[in-house]
Amino acid sequence: MMRRTLLLGGVAATLGAGLLVPTSAPAVAAPAAGPTPALAYPAAAAAMRAAGGAYAGWARSGRDFLAFDPRGDGTAVEVVGDLATADRIAVVVPGVDTTLATFTDGLGGVARRAPATQARSLYAAASPGDGNVAVIAWLGYDPPEGVGLEAAREVRAKAGARNLAAFASWPPAVRPHGSP
Repeated sequence: MMRRTLLLGGVAATLGAGLLVPTSAPAVAAPAAGPTPALAYPAAAAAMRAAGGAYAGWARSGRDFLAFDPRGDGTAVEVVGDLATADRIAVVVPGVDTTLATFTDGLGGVARRAPATQARSLYAAASPGDGNVAVIAWLGYDPPEGVGLEAAREVRAKAGARNLAAFASWPPAVRPHGSP
């Protein structure tokens, strides 16, 4: 059996300088909607439809979200690939100035800055047709706004790291064919 690994990705400088358990948006340690992706996806889609606008469009487009919450700057956890069958799982962690509003379109409308685009690009590069990789775009915290004092303090990094560690244990645990 192939060993499954969970890869945590992100910008190292951001991890060291500024993740946060949000005060304005809820943290996402694991999907609250259900113990498996099959249960979490419909709940997140319902929340997107209820939020309306572009978010309802995300739900209509068939994208798979484990979690979605538009409160504050918002949180979203999107899966690219089949989480249930993947032998490898990567997690993309966005950084400074990322919000739910920039999750798909990117900062300043630059798509390559969008966690959703980054996850799709990584998936395409890591899984050329074999389908044994899943990539998660994890906006499960409130990144600092701008490159200033908020980004330089440890408070956000430590709190965000705790949330990310809690989330990282969830995907392998819910896989139908066992733990990693």
